[in-house]
Amino acid sequence: MNIIVGSHVWIEDPDISWVDGQVSKITGQDAEIETTNGKKVRSSICSSNLHTYFIEMLQNLYKEKATSEYM
Repeated sequence: MNIIVGSHVWIEDPDISWVDGQVSKITGQDAEIETTNGKKVRSSICSSNLHTYFIEMLQNLYKEKATSEYM
């Protein structure tokens, strides 16, 4: 999973299940996420409670396929 500043992600929220947000800062392996419900939360990039939007995963797969076809 390639999470960078600006990535749109889903993050687990114990109060409401999952919430979407955008990565605003990365320090080492920790990401700061601004959620759409107004919270700022931190999560490890490697955590199982943080996932990129499906559309970003599709874009990454397309890029990988396009790159491998030229090699």
